[in-house]
Amino acid sequence: MKIRTRLMLSFGTIFIVLAFLGLTSFNLFRIIMSDITNIYEHPFQVSQRVREFREGVHVIHKTMKDIVLLNKQSTEVEKLVVRVEVEKQSQLNNITVINKLYQGDKQDVIKLKDAFLAWDLIRAKVLTAVKKNNNRLLS
Repeated sequence: MKIRTRLMLSFGTIFIVLAFLGLTSFNLFRIIMSDITNIYEHPFQVSQRVREFREGVHVIHKTMKDIVLLNKQSTEVEKLVVRVEVEKQSQLNNITVINKLYQGDKQDVIKLKDAFLAWDLIRAKVLTAVKKNNNRLLS
């Protein structure tokens, strides 16, 4: 065989090996990027839901304060009560999603839900007192 043929075969073989390695590394890079995205997105989704939960609790607290300060039967009070109920359902949904996504100790999420439901009972008593127009219970 001539030198030219040998060189062409060697360069062709090297080119094929490099193309194979390049495709393999591209595939591995894609897998690594997928894993990195999953690792990044998981805590982000959980922290985003926790932030939404915290904001929702603040909205409920503020709305309850407004209900107590109005302290009379009116359509505005009823609108605020509906807003509180909608926000409560939204926060219960957030707790469900947090429970599903959270990879830590599930007891933390259970404690959060229990505390929220205990607070909800107190909130319900306040609403009952407002509806009965019982100022003594509110103080």
